[in-house]
Amino acid sequence: MRAIFEPALNWKQWRTPQQRLISLYTDEEQKTAQQIEADAKKLIAERDKLRNQFIEEELEKELTKYEENLREKLRIAYHVPPKMRTEVQKQLLKENPAVNISAGTLYQYNKASAEKIKEYDKQIAEIRAKKPTQEFVRALTEIQGQVPTTHLFYRGDFKQPQQEVGPADLTICSPPGKPFKIPLNDDQLPSTGRRLAYARWLTSGSHPLVGRVLVNRMWMLHMGRGIVGT
Repeated sequence: MRAIFEPALNWKQWRTPQQRLISLYTDEEQKTAQQIEADAKKLIAERDKLRNQFIEEELEKELTKYEENLREKLRIAYHVPPKMRTEVQKQLLKENPAVNISAGTLYQYNKASAEKIKEYDKQIAEIRAKKPTQEFVRALTEIQGQVPTTHLFYRGDFKQPQQEVGPADLTICSPPGKPFKIPLNDDQLPSTGRRLAYARWLTSGSHPLVGRVLVNRMWMLHMGRGIVGT
């Protein structure tokens, strides 16, 4: 039974509800959204280029306050990516925090420049606001090409997987000697098709338990108590 659902509920590569969202965009809406995003990215590139220019200008202004022999060391340390800085460079920038100019602190050095960047941010937001409203539905889906192998756990311990088991219904639900089995993969579908095959078996009219469960449920709803209590 677990092998029926495991391709969609893979416990080794678990997906959160947020990761199971499917966009309801039509092809036309998707195309429109992509074009709007492309326009926004052009403006983002312009903004980033201008912002970097402003930061460099303020950095150079700030460096004039330091002695010449220290100035170049600070300039080099600043331009080295943070993860690649030596301990000496890290310490140098720590001792001279005024040169740590970033997009978030630009307004402290030049308010006019920061306001220009804010104007770009406003335009970018206005462009993105033109995108069609995107709604999502959360669904149980499989990831194409990822079909986990299901194993029987020794004494129920997932740390002790033993023999491989394929998708099938309980033997008690099948005719004697003819257990209902599901193919490992349906070549006609983008998914394994295991859940679909199981759903068709449940609604085929041949399953010995589905009819009993339905009648018992209807009897309970009408009479207040089921024919059997389970």
